[in-house]
Amino acid sequence: MTSRKKKSNRSTPPRETAPRRVRRSVSVPLLLGTAIVLAVAAIGSYAWRSYQVSRLAPELLKQAQLLEEQGRMLEATQRIYQYLQINPDDTEATITLAETYDAAAEDISRKQRAIELYTEAVREASAEEKLRL
Repeated sequence: MTSRKKKSNRSTPPRETAPRRVRRSVSVPLLLGTAIVLAVAAIGSYAWRSYQVSRLAPELLKQAQLLEEQGRMLEATQRIYQYLQINPDDTEATITLAETYDAAAEDISRKQRAIELYTEAVREASAEEKLRL
């Protein structure tokens, strides 16, 4: 005895299903943890940068002084300029930059730049520092 199943010749069309709504949720602990880690990383990065810059600035002035002693005045002015990018309110360094640049100036355009630096130094300098100029 064999059983035969009847096959229907009709193909049934697939049922149309309603589109599913995907419910998305946020893991609050994960979100807070990520925010805290990012905040700590940002603060730590800023503190590390500040530490490195505070160590670098005096080194730039030492390098400038050594270069000056070696007679490499233009390189010395570059180091002083870099220092002033870090500490723009240091009038003593501004005066030193003007004097060093003046000593290094060989042509008229550099002499004019030295005059501009002296003018800037006079503007920033106190009464005692102006006597030095």
